[in-house]
Amino acid sequence: MADAFILRAGGGGGLSVNAAVLHVTAPLGSTVTIAKGSVSKSRGPEKAHTNAEDEAMADYYFSISPANYGTWTVTAALDDDTTSAEVSVSTNQQYDAELLYKVYIFKSGKGLSAAYEVEAKGAAIKFGTDSIVCTEKTGFVLSPRVDATKFTTLYCDIKVNSTDSTTYHPTFGLSSSTSLPTNSGNDAKFLVKKDIGKTDRAVFALDISEVNEEAYVKVTCFYSNWEMYNLWFE
Repeated sequence: MADAFILRAGGGGGLSVNAAVLHVTAPLGSTVTIAKGSVSKSRGPEKAHTNAEDEAMADYYFSISPANYGTWTVTAALDDDTTSAEVSVSTNQQYDAELLYKVYIFKSGKGLSAAYEVEAKGAAIKFGTDSIVCTEKTGFVLSPRVDATKFTTLYCDIKVNSTDSTTYHPTFGLSSSTSLPTNSGNDAKFLVKKDIGKTDRAVFALDISEVNEEAYVKVTCFYSNWEMYNLWFE
C-alpha cells in the first residue's frame, strides 16, 4: 500500500518538558504502531471524529523522550489494509500525521470529494452523488493537480455498457493538461493511462509509481456508455 498522509509540525501546548508528542490520525478501528529501531509502541484510539470528507477517524497520541528522537515509522492497520509514513522527531513539540488507506476522488454515496472540482467536462458527463455517468463522449478533468509521488496506484470502479469499437473506449489516468480531446485521434497528454473495454462492473488498477510530478486526474471517452462508481488513490 502507498503512503498516504499529511504531516506537519506545530507548537506543543501542554507537552512535558523535553518530550515530543506524535499525534496520529487514522481511520476509526485502526491499530497504530510507531517504531524506531528496536523500539516499538502501539496504542488504541483516544478520540473519534470525522474528517473533511466525513470519514470516521480517530486520534492516537505517543510520547517520545529525547533519547528516542529520530525518524519513526508510523503504521496503521485495519483488517487487510495497511498504510505507513515516516516522521522525523527532533525537538519537544507536537508532530501530526494523518494516515489513510484510500484517498477517494469520487466515492459512491458521497459524490466528488471536496478536495476536487471539475476543471472541464463534456456535455454527456453527469456527476451525481452515487456515480458519474457518460452517455456518449469527451470526458472530464479534475483540479487541482495531484502530487503523484504520494501514491502508487489509481483505481477506477466502473461498468462499461457499450463501446463503438476497439478504437472508442473510456480511458482514465493522469495528465499534464486540462484539455479534452474532441475525437479519438487527439492527444489527451496522458502521463499514464488505462483503456477499458465493455465490461460488467469491475475495479481497474493503474500503476502511477513512475509519475514524479503533479498531474491532473483525467477520464476521456468516445461513443461509449458507462457508469463510474468510485475513483481513488492508494
